[in-house]
Amino acid sequence: MARAPDGQWIYLFRAELIPNRGIEDPGFVQPGVLRAERLVNMSKHQYRLEPNPSFTPDQKWVVFRSNMFGPTYVFAVEVAKAVNQAE
Repeated sequence: MARAPDGQWIYLFRAELIPNRGIEDPGFVQPGVLRAERLVNMSKHQYRLEPNPSFTPDQKWVVFRSNMFGPTYVFAVEVAKAVNQAE
């Protein structure tokens, strides 16, 4: 969860390796960056309740609870990358 000037969001951070321009040693950490992806706009969520997002065991969904529509509901958002069906 993160509060931003343009709303409150649940973010997914995907790790992306970048080319190593230094010493190639398996004992060193591989260089990389985290790419942020917005999953859910939480601007209507009332923070009397924490969303507590967590991954499902298969890592394909993020499950969280929210009272953005009044009562508390459990939501799931798919995090798997979409596959292009046109190919």
